[in-house]
Amino acid sequence: MMRTFVYRVLGVWALCRTFSVVLLTIVSHYQAPMIWTGPHPNYFSMTVLWDGYWYRLIAEQGYPPALPIDVSTGTVQQNAWAFYPAFPEMSRFLMKVTGLGFPVVGSTLALLLGFAAAVVMGLLLRDRVGPKVALAAVAVYGASPVSPSFQIAYTESLAILLLCGFLWAVSKERWLITAGLALLIGLSRAMALPLAVVALVAVFLRWRRRRQDPISAGEGWSALAALGSCGAAGLLWPLIVSIGVGSPLAYAETMGAWSVGGSVQL
Repeated sequence: MMRTFVYRVLGVWALCRTFSVVLLTIVSHYQAPMIWTGPHPNYFSMTVLWDGYWYRLIAEQGYPPALPIDVSTGTVQQNAWAFYPAFPEMSRFLMKVTGLGFPVVGSTLALLLGFAAAVVMGLLLRDRVGPKVALAAVAVYGASPVSPSFQIAYTESLAILLLCGFLWAVSKERWLITAGLALLIGLSRAMALPLAVVALVAVFLRWRRRRQDPISAGEGWSALAALGSCGAAGLLWPLIVSIGVGSPLAYAETMGAWSVGGSVQL
């Protein structure tokens, strides 16, 4: 039964992603050539627009050693430190292994991670709402207006996969897995801090039934490790950015460049 359900999830997700491939291919014929697309826009060049440019920059060149400053205003420019490292570093590794460029590697990696995320999401929901509703939920998510982001060179597929895995681990009270996934989420996308609240509620519910189901010392320490990791995950990347450029406010200043419409470092 589970295998059949997984096949159905994969089939639904494949249909949604096939539609997105067709859509992006058609749109590419109307895309004006620009720095992000090259002279002849096609499907793969459409996958590295906007944020894809920054992930490509990180995968190919790494992060800048210092924050770029606008000489006329003295403010920090938009730069690569605003983008979390897990996805571009995975892409960099695969580029070295395969010899392929970022547009192919980044979009393909995002596509495969999206399939994995759909399966984990479906299984997570299946245990709670049944297979039919779970499959429908995956279909709605896979056909949503933002769903093409699951096959372009963005971190969304990776982040959703890790998030669904985190929720599964919390629901099963696998505290060490919860801790590890929280730290990975902290290197994938800016959504780690709220997970501490989720973990706190889960640990509290586990503690509340301690009389019926005693908590061993090992489980107790694992639960505390999960809580600590969830709290640390939200601060992990800002700390790394601060160390990387030698400024304690580097991450805040970088994100501020987007909020005030700072110029872009191209």
